[in-house]
Amino acid sequence: MRPLCVSSHLTTLRSVIKVQQRLVCTSCICHVVDKSPDSPPERNKYSSTVLLPSTTLPLRVEGIKRLHNEQHVQQAANFSSLYEWQRKQKREQEFVLHDGPPYANGRPHIGHAVNKILKDITLRHKLLRGYKVHYIPGWDCHGLPIELKALQQNRKKKNTKEKFNEKDSLQIRAAARKFAEEAVKIQQAEFERWGLLANWDNVYHTFDAEYVNKQLHLFAHLYEGGNIYQDYKPVYFSPSSGTSLAEAELEYNPHHCSPSIYVALPVSNLPHFMKDKLTEYENLNTYVAVWTTTPWTLPTNEAICYSPDKLYTLAVVKCNEQLIALIWAEELIHELKKIVGEDIIQLCSFEGSAMSSLKYRHPLAERLCPCVPGSHVTMNKGTGLVHTAPAHGHDDFIVALEHKLPVECIIDDRGCYQAGVNPILEGKRVLEEGNEAVIQLLLATGGSGGPSVLLSRDNFTHSYPYDWRTKKPVIIRASKQWFINTENLKGKALTALKDVSVLPSSVQAGMTGLLERRPYWCISRQRVWGVPIPVFYDATTCLPVVSRCIVEHVAKVLLKHGCDSWWKLGEEELLPPEFVKELEQQGKQLPQKGMDILDIWFDSGSSWHSVLNSPSADLYLEGVDQFNGWFQSSLLTSVAVTGKAPYKWWVASHSTNHANMTIGKQILDQSKESVQKVRAVLRFLLASLGDYNPCEHSLPVSDLKPLDQYMLHLLYGHIDKIWEYYENFRYHRVTAASVAFITTYISGFYISVIKDRLYCEPRLGNKRMSALLVLHYLLHHLLLSLAPVLPHLTEEVALHHHSNKGWRVFQQETNGAPSSWSQPELASNIEQCFTVRNELNQHLSALDPLRLDVQITAGGSTLKALKLMQTSTNATESGLTEIFRVSRVILLHEKDDREGFSLEVKESAGNKCLRCWKFTAGHGKDLCDRCKEVISAPW
Repeated sequence: MRPLCVSSHLTTLRSVIKVQQRLVCTSCICHVVDKSPDSPPERNKYSSTVLLPSTTLPLRVEGIKRLHNEQHVQQAANFSSLYEWQRKQKREQEFVLHDGPPYANGRPHIGHAVNKILKDITLRHKLLRGYKVHYIPGWDCHGLPIELKALQQNRKKKNTKEKFNEKDSLQIRAAARKFAEEAVKIQQAEFERWGLLANWDNVYHTFDAEYVNKQLHLFAHLYEGGNIYQDYKPVYFSPSSGTSLAEAELEYNPHHCSPSIYVALPVSNLPHFMKDKLTEYENLNTYVAVWTTTPWTLPTNEAICYSPDKLYTLAVVKCNEQLIALIWAEELIHELKKIVGEDIIQLCSFEGSAMSSLKYRHPLAERLCPCVPGSHVTMNKGTGLVHTAPAHGHDDFIVALEHKLPVECIIDDRGCYQAGVNPILEGKRVLEEGNEAVIQLLLATGGSGGPSVLLSRDNFTHSYPYDWRTKKPVIIRASKQWFINTENLKGKALTALKDVSVLPSSVQAGMTGLLERRPYWCISRQRVWGVPIPVFYDATTCLPVVSRCIVEHVAKVLLKHGCDSWWKLGEEELLPPEFVKELEQQGKQLPQKGMDILDIWFDSGSSWHSVLNSPSADLYLEGVDQFNGWFQSSLLTSVAVTGKAPYKWWVASHSTNHANMTIGKQILDQSKESVQKVRAVLRFLLASLGDYNPCEHSLPVSDLKPLDQYMLHLLYGHIDKIWEYYENFRYHRVTAASVAFITTYISGFYISVIKDRLYCEPRLGNKRMSALLVLHYLLHHLLLSLAPVLPHLTEEVALHHHSNKGWRVFQQETNGAPSSWSQPELASNIEQCFTVRNELNQHLSALDPLRLDVQITAGGSTLKALKLMQTSTNATESGLTEIFRVSRVILLHEKDDREGFSLEVKESAGNKCLRCWKFTAGHGKDLCDRCKEVISAPW
């Protein structure tokens, strides 16, 4: 869907590492024993008594091993059966994410990855929060790009026997279907390989007979409600594709170059005040001047529009060595000077409304045309007078309806002039030699251009609509087409949008503006690869014959015999039997089936009707390119039938930090390494818990050491914030917050300060159990909070957990961390201790802190906070020795109990303990008292 606009590390990571790796982070340096034959030898005689972390989870998986590892995780963690499993669960809430169908015309690219990953994050988040999720992937399989690809493949075949007849609609459709089916097969295999959570056994395709059947029933409902009609209107037409286009199928080329001409056309019926001003200029011809960048439309000119309230001037200028009088807008005199120079005589000024009676000679024909008011006339460039060709402009057409002007199209479906226009123009392509041919007619004074005067010609570079498929310019061309009555639906659609949450909120105004400005929606196309418009035409009058009864019968036939049956079967089989019988009894001819197909935006825009089992989806999540595409077509069709939008939430971007997406080798390499660091952190937590059983060893949270309770306080705040970000689709903040938490609090702080307890305290001692309980909660909540972003990695960690008994990350439900963990008063006290630590760190320089003893003299609240971490005056094992990472802390009371503290640092008098490496061993001893007691106790 789309597109790509937007960027975040999140989308880059998961896109590149194929769904397994999606987060950035840094990690601590950890000592972990790898249970493999290559483990390092013991360093000394006490190594075996140190409780080093141990795990079977490899630290790094590279190259082909990564591919095999991902496949193993998917299989072992039952990725493929997760969707079916969760659908069978008894969960009260259901979350419906409707898939905007990707186009079936190529291999998956970065846009697919961004789109599918964001949807997968959303679904997995909802799953973990206790929802049952509904997500059926689909593909948009019709349309011109697929038809063109099929034709291109056919033309490349060297063996003529293998080629199909490109004039045979059924053969074209067969080739297009085959191409689409192959593309879907490739894309689905990739999406499944990425491990995406979805109902892969029940995907939808817009060419499925069941889908088309429901789509035609929707057409019948819309037609019966007066929301579909046929009319002769100017629409965007692609000569390179040979079909009409919707606005959503255009892209604008800012560097398009058009011929720019100023043409003066002789006038009659001059008002008396103008004639009076010209009395001293005998036999002076007077002209109205127009500027155009589409000279090819001049043969169909029917009027010149002016702005009634703007001022115009009658000016005498020299052109081709002759004086002429020109009518020109006063605000644009500077444009006139560029053409004829500064020598201009302005005879009078008047309001545009004074030209209401003016007539002028047609640019290329001997007939008079009117000057009429036009609200679309601007003073940005040109003459302030606008050439009006009703068959080739939207504003021109509206003017024609208002003033009952002819609307005649002389351009065929190849973009060429038709016969009967002008022998010189006949058969010429309007965007190529046609423009020049018209200019030459204007220059030939003896020809049809007659007295018209070409004042100036140049090239003009500007933004111009192109066919987004062929990348070639389009034209506006009037023809009979089928339309959705957007005027009838706009009000309801705008009201419905008020009940839709749009992210980012800043773009909602843009969506509303696009909807308000949309004049109509052309839904007919002149191709064969698509859903037929189920309309017949009277054999005599050529008027459309359509009713709900006829459309529903066609839908039934197509469901039974396949969509090709519209092209295979005759009218007598496609029309209802009773209808055919009635006409035969009356001796009338059967109406003939039409050959237009439906716009693919109608195809995909009706997916809410063909696919969803609920009245509306909770979420549509696509790129900003869908503002004027799928979002709007879905909205209009749904409002017409149900009176409301087909979606409740709407994330209109490919990422949720709402910026352009950037990608490159450096970014990808950094992302890959960052994910590796996340893996290292999770591995350390897992390895440290190798001998921990929470059911047997857990302590009450109130009995934990203050530092451990503080870590739970931090974890509670982090987890609460993370789930809030998920709920609000702020996935970039999920990653940023996770990075900050893991880097600052887990890697940089907690793990580093508790290592002594983990490694050197008694295996089942309360100090070690206190830290291990926190590590248990850290691992548990990190696995759940990271899981939507890193499903493969988190499931892999779970698979290596020593106590895993079929525990799967995505079979869990979480409401976050217990609020009882939040202890702001405790946190405030401990953070005062950090102030002391920061001061201490400034004095340590390159010194090994374990060689030091620190004496702190404090008073007031600072002393109170420090005593929370160390109750005794002199300690080698306390919360303060942990956070300061020194061998001993001596805590003294300031005599006057004044607020604040002072520090004294000195080298420890003890020897280095060969087990814990603290300088707390007595002289001549290789173990400190604590370590000696630990190893002498039974293990």
